[in-house]
Amino acid sequence: KKKSIVSSELPYPLENFSQPSMPAVPNASFFQFHLPSSLPKLSSSSHVDMDRLSISKPMLLWVDSSDNDRKLKKEIEKNHPTLEIQFKPTYKEAEEYLTANLRDIQGRDTVIIVCRGFYSAEGRSYTDVAQLLDTLNLGELPMAVYTRSVTMLLERTPNHPKRVEIFDKQSALLAFINRYLQSLL
Repeated sequence: KKKSIVSSELPYPLENFSQPSMPAVPNASFFQFHLPSSLPKLSSSSHVDMDRLSISKPMLLWVDSSDNDRKLKKEIEKNHPTLEIQFKPTYKEAEEYLTANLRDIQGRDTVIIVCRGFYSAEGRSYTDVAQLLDTLNLGELPMAVYTRSVTMLLERTPNHPKRVEIFDKQSALLAFINRYLQSLL
């Protein structure tokens, strides 16, 4: 049988076997495509870690030093082994982290923010953290302050954001975190 290429109204050329009962089939040239000879190389800073992008993995962004309350950190890790905890010791580092990872954070099912009351070296407080979240359209994220004294913090903060919860007891902060992660237990 003689084979020939026939143009058609379909988006690919047809092979004609002189048998009208055969359905139209795209030929091999239709399926060929060419990659550019050189693809751009990803720098290490633009490398995407697929584990990090898991929207089902909950995250706790803790704007404080990881050394401040090791016992509490261990308790949280024990209760929630799949929880990713990111510590950022300063307001500035938290701001940089949130800005650089905004898409990842917005794509996650659960993100919790915990911070301390004041960042005296930077002249910042938890209200600045709350404002940063609002600026980045992350104001709906649950936010808690872990401090030595709720009373003293509120006395020093006249414009307390109502959505921010403040705790001075470890058990109360754990209950706050558990409340937002209860569906994952």
